[in-house]
Amino acid sequence: MKNILTYYNERGFKYALDDVGEGFSTMEMLDQIQPHYMKLDIKYVQGVKMKRNNKSRAPF
Repeated sequence: MKNILTYYNERGFKYALDDVGEGFSTMEMLDQIQPHYMKLDIKYVQGVKMKRNNKSRAPF
């Protein structure tokens, strides 16, 4: 998978990972493929309160 993502990344494509934290996605895998965007599994964001005007995001 890393080779495929590297191929497209070198050609200007960006990619996202869905439901990070479920299944086979690990911190090691995330470090290797370095996605441009991620959608975290609900268990990581449940109970997190966000101010209406706070639309910041954490860089990966």
